Amino acid sequence: MNDKQKKLLIVAGMVIVIGILIIVSRTNKPNLSLNPDNATTSNENKAYTVKEAVELLKINPDSLRNKSIKLEAFIVDTVKGTGCRDYQVLTDKEYVEIFSNRYDNKLSQEERNKAIEESKLAPTILTGQALSMPEDFYPTYHAIYQGHFYDEWATKNCGTDGYKRFVMEEKVKEIVSIIQPTYRTKIISTGLVIANGKYIQKPYEITLKDYKVTINRVLYEPPTEEKVNRITELTDNQRLKQWENLISTLENNKLIIYGGNKYESTKWSYSPTLVSDIDALIKSNKSAQQKREELAKLLDTLPEDTIINDILENWK
Repeated sequence: MNDKQKKLLIVAGMVIVIGILIIVSRTNKPNLSLNPDNATTSNENKAYTVKEAVELLKINPDSLRNKSIKLEAFIVDTVKGTGCRDYQVLTDKEYVEIFSNRYDNKLSQEERNKAIEESKLAPTILTGQALSMPEDFYPTYHAIYQGHFYDEWATKNCGTDGYKRFVMEEKVKEIVSIIQPTYRTKIISTGLVIANGKYIQKPYEITLKDYKVTINRVLYEPPTEEKVNRITELTDNQRLKQWENLISTLENNKLIIYGGNKYESTKWSYSPTLVSDIDALIKSNKSAQQKREELAKLLDTLPEDTIINDILENWK
């Protein structure tokens, strides 16, 4: 074997050794997905599943203590009480049906009992006190939340493992379901709408989009069972019914007066000159009391003081 061949063998051997070292280093590289410190630096947008968070807490109860993370979760149960008995139960999508089956009257008692036992084995996380949370990120059916583990209040006052409770800081994204919310739109030329004290000019474009009903892009918000930002698995159907009822009301040529989740008033018929009559009254030099009395007669619905005040203050 000459010198040239020896050099080629040495180079080939070095290449093989380097390749082996690279493979070994990659094989032994730690899993970053379950390390909150590494996850923060490598992928700030990572949202943990409930199962991932529970596994981390089992390995090291302090691993997530006071670390701000994102958590994607479903609400499957609520404990309605005060203080220590005020929280919601979070889990992942694959376990939602199990929790629902516990109370499904269509199932046999044996099937419900099985679901109860299976739910005890599912990964779950408790929230902090639900009633004290700001409403704009109150836990809903399916969402991504920003928050941290270790509820000092629960540990101090409830004798519980506070490190297991997820204290929410904000709602990052409202998901609700993988199905897109219902979309509807329709143009109506009948009826009459006064929203937040102001007349909305016809024709009316009534739209349902992103769980909200609007009239000419003005939010329609009469009293409902839940506010617009309290979205749950029932919201889509509720908003569709709200849209359908509004369409029916205007098609029946009714007057609708509403404002800010405070009130809603309707009447079957109204004078074709109602808008111009209200406008002339409000712009007149009559006393405030005269305006109140005449406006009530014009509306002819025995309106509440809040409606009269709203129209007198905001009509333009």
